[in-house]
Amino acid sequence: MTIASIIEPSPTPQRFVSPDRAAAFVRQFERRVGAFPSTSAAVDAQGNVSYAELNARANRLARTLRARGAGRDCVVPIYANRSVNFLTAILGVFKAGAAYLPLERCYPARRTAQILREARVSVVLCERGAEADLEAALALSELANVSVVDLGAAFDLSKSDGNLEEASGPRDQSYVIFTSGSTGLPKGAMIEQRGMLNHLWAKVDELGIGYGDRLIQNASQCFDISVWQFLCPLLVGGEVHIVADNVARDPVLLLDYVESRQIHVLEAVPSLLKAVLDLLRLETPGLRQLSHLRWLLLTGEALPPEVCHGWLARFPHIPIVNAYGPTECSDDVTHHIVRNAPAEGVVRIPIGKAIANARLYVLGEGESPGSLCPRGMPGELCMNWRAKEPSTFDCE
Repeated sequence: MTIASIIEPSPTPQRFVSPDRAAAFVRQFERRVGAFPSTSAAVDAQGNVSYAELNARANRLARTLRARGAGRDCVVPIYANRSVNFLTAILGVFKAGAAYLPLERCYPARRTAQILREARVSVVLCERGAEADLEAALALSELANVSVVDLGAAFDLSKSDGNLEEASGPRDQSYVIFTSGSTGLPKGAMIEQRGMLNHLWAKVDELGIGYGDRLIQNASQCFDISVWQFLCPLLVGGEVHIVADNVARDPVLLLDYVESRQIHVLEAVPSLLKAVLDLLRLETPGLRQLSHLRWLLLTGEALPPEVCHGWLARFPHIPIVNAYGPTECSDDVTHHIVRNAPAEGVVRIPIGKAIANARLYVLGEGESPGSLCPRGMPGELCMNWRAKEPSTFDCE
């Protein structure tokens, strides 16, 4: 299989000028807070919070973090399970001017220590009940003078809940995701806000996400797809549903949640969807309608054509988006929409066209490294951004 054979021709160049989209994420979020203060912003097993409540909590947390020295060019790890509190922590770190580093509590202490040491952290947010595990990892990291902030106590009601002055911009770091890399050792990918924002708005535009839409957040916080799941709804007045791991990994519980909560956008890996389809074959036809679900995104693995056949045979009204992109490129750089079952004999599903402001190239290796490959020839897929000024973007 060649890379060239699964990439569609790039779309016609598009251009948009939007000062609002060029602003830092927190400023864009705060505009939504001003427009929809009482609208529900986030839901987890403990309940929901409005835009105004989420913003106030994040502002208090940001002041706590700044008092501990967090700010621009600082990376703040979040050692907590996925929840509304975790989302609040992300926003609080942004408002402090820093970048967030998600950590999994299930990681062995030695791996967590390697990540902390590599990131050279000085402040860590930790949820209650996880202090002992974090202390063990910090001891192995041999870092000195690390300030541990209790995430549960960080929303100090004595602190002001008003918006803070802007502390970072589109060219500052937004988050750091550690992957295993080719060596098996943790490798941190540092992502600027402008790359993150470009991806968030690409999802908004191409999926038509808007006010009142409900998106499910089911990916591990240490996977890059979690970023858009957490944050994309907050740009448009939508609602993010943060489901626990037991729901995210169980086909029955996940489908039950999507149907009962009338979710509009769901993302999964193809292997999980195979389990979902196996479940559906055992159920009475028509038992689940998923009438509110508008999009199913599949990512993280190659998409087998038979999975598309199985899904569209059951839910022809819900198209599939095959999404592809590396962590280092701010997550997805291509989308391919599958509305009809692939034709007989199709053995692979395209990864699609470049999202707005991205350019993709298939470059040669061996005797012609770095040169453009002729159509149909194998090569290395490379990507770069095209942006002439902060508020103006082109796409090819």
